[in-house]
Amino acid sequence: MEEIKLSPIIKNRYSPRAYDKKTLSKEVIYSLFEAARWAASSRNTQPWRFIYATTDNKVTWDKLFDCLIPFNQQWVKDAPFLMLALVQKTDPERNIERKNVAYDLGLAMGNFTAQAGHLGLYLRNMGGFSHETARKNFNIPDIYEPVVMVAAGYLGDENLLDDNLAVPKGADRIRRPLDQLIFDGDWSKLR
Repeated sequence: MEEIKLSPIIKNRYSPRAYDKKTLSKEVIYSLFEAARWAASSRNTQPWRFIYATTDNKVTWDKLFDCLIPFNQQWVKDAPFLMLALVQKTDPERNIERKNVAYDLGLAMGNFTAQAGHLGLYLRNMGGFSHETARKNFNIPDIYEPVVMVAAGYLGDENLLDDNLAVPKGADRIRRPLDQLIFDGDWSKLR
């Protein structure tokens, strides 16, 4: 198969652990959320919600930081932007569980990520956080589910990280080959 051309925004995306302390302007931050807002969602319900802080908002920043596991706290301290993404699990109009909310949030975060790349920002999505602490720190109602935390900012110098935080030098970004991802008709027919 010949090389498949991808947008540089997609091809060059990666999740760093070193961030420059340069703050993000409100205009930049709102453009990220605007990109997420335009994502597709089941029945156009837009079930995503976001709680964020910059290092300028110490109270909210500290509450978000407190949700992270210790490993993530080691390097997130330098990121100028921290966010918790949530989904509304229940459709309030029909009082039924929404089954596609994780997919919908994924689409919104895809837009958010693409906009970040367009602006020269880098993100790291983190599952390593306490849902219980998030609920307590932000009084999150039961109909919402915390899903992921995100650090964002301009790229910092990864050479300054402690060895236990740095990605090994020369490590390649590895992706599964397409023939391990695409099924032709049914599960037993791997391409």
